[in-house]
Amino acid sequence: MIWKPNLCAHAHPTCAPAHSNLCVSAPPSPLIFLWLYLNIYMNSIDIKKIALPKGKVIKTKPKRKLPRHHGNEHFLKGPVPLDWLMIASKLPGKSCQVGNVLWYLAGLNNSVPTIKLTQTILNKFGINRHCKYRALQSLEQAKLITLNRIHGKNPTVTILPVPKDE
Repeated sequence: MIWKPNLCAHAHPTCAPAHSNLCVSAPPSPLIFLWLYLNIYMNSIDIKKIALPKGKVIKTKPKRKLPRHHGNEHFLKGPVPLDWLMIASKLPGKSCQVGNVLWYLAGLNNSVPTIKLTQTILNKFGINRHCKYRALQSLEQAKLITLNRIHGKNPTVTILPVPKDE
């Protein structure tokens, strides 16, 4: 199908000034120009000339991206040191999960390494208070955090850098 401008019986500002009865409703598609080029300048197309040799395959990478948070969704702010996570993942119980919560809270507090760890936030991650105590003790023994405990209050936790092997 060849693109033809619509004839316009009324005056639009988009109408061609030289031809007051011509109204351009939409520009032609780039595919139309390709079709015209192939029909005018290339009378016959030999597919064998433009095809890939047998056995030749062009590999393309998929254009997938990692999922991102949207709008009000919460996210884990990085960078989180991989060595820190690897040490925490080798600790018993829910130590790694508590460590992830600590990094999440640090991101919420503009990357301040000292955080007040409440049971309310841990409940959202499925961590009860007994798991919290054991996990904090494991993280402290691994020298990934320091704790400031006050009886009857939520502990204040400071995230430490990964200890260097001596």
